[in-house]
Amino acid sequence: MKLSVLSLAFFTLVAANVAAADDIAKQCVDLFKGSLTRLNVTSMVNIAIETIAKDSCSGSSFNLDAGFDSKTQTLIDGVPGASSILGSLGISSTKKLCEAYKSGKFTLTTDDRYMSEPVVAAMEQANKCMELSVNKNVIFTHSVLDPGKVSFGATFRTTERQLRFTVQTTGGFQCESAKPGTSRMEKAGEAETIRRADFSVSCSRKATADGGNLDFKDGVISINFGEIIYTVRVPADSVYGATSRRAADTLIAAANSLIARGNEALVALHENYAKRTYTPQMFFFGEQDAAGIFGGGIPGTPRFPCEVWAKPQVLWEPDVASRLCAGGTIKNITQLYERGGNRCGYHYYNLVCERPQ
Repeated sequence: MKLSVLSLAFFTLVAANVAAADDIAKQCVDLFKGSLTRLNVTSMVNIAIETIAKDSCSGSSFNLDAGFDSKTQTLIDGVPGASSILGSLGISSTKKLCEAYKSGKFTLTTDDRYMSEPVVAAMEQANKCMELSVNKNVIFTHSVLDPGKVSFGATFRTTERQLRFTVQTTGGFQCESAKPGTSRMEKAGEAETIRRADFSVSCSRKATADGGNLDFKDGVISINFGEIIYTVRVPADSVYGATSRRAADTLIAAANSLIARGNEALVALHENYAKRTYTPQMFFFGEQDAAGIFGGGIPGTPRFPCEVWAKPQVLWEPDVASRLCAGGTIKNITQLYERGGNRCGYHYYNLVCERPQ
């Protein structure tokens, strides 16, 4: 399994009521899951499982050998595919998860490590969501609507309702919240705000016009609840759109120039491809399995043993290349399917081998 090495410290939670905590955990985990939606399936699971492992193995339940502790199980269940992959690796407890993690079994590709930054931020926000639910009896989440608008929502868990907070911002954000019992908005800032019923906080900012673009600086919104600070960072961004005839003409001219250069590059690319062949090939990792994928045989599908699968992808790719793409270059490897069974499960991939004609 190819997973990541991230520098995270997330999800410190204390749950007094297990049933209620599971429901709260699900709402907070949704913050984390939202950060995964832009990733492909393989990257999503890789980053998520390593994050879960690092968090679990830094807690007090790392030696639990009878299944996963409740926090770890909630996280695993919150990520599609995570449970089946861990099962295929024979990892069925927090102890086994930590043994695999500490032995260096989980490794990220460079691309996955680059894409993990928003996942890191989302896990921290989910952590704060958990802390607030336990210590302040409130579910607090947020949504980034666009580079200039962020909305926060708070739902109280008990009838004893009182929450004090302040708001600090950078990047031009200004925040406000409806005054209790009215639709009138009042500023939410460094002066303390008190709420005793479910409420929302809306933060917005104006863009800087730059020719035909609307530019937003890097911005941060921190909701300070005393010992707990819930922070959302909105990266610098631009909204493109011509605001004048001159700006439109400039953008169109630039686009036409790019199209011309792109056409030249496309011709050269076609000529280059004409000198090469591209051959797809399916293969799988696992013990000898006559049944094959989906219980139906696939005659002639190359198999690699569990000992090769146990390596990080960067180490098993040369083994695959020497056998299935000798004299060529592997241009793409895509995971097709996986299922549990025997020592390491069965993991099916497809590659494309490029060879000169």
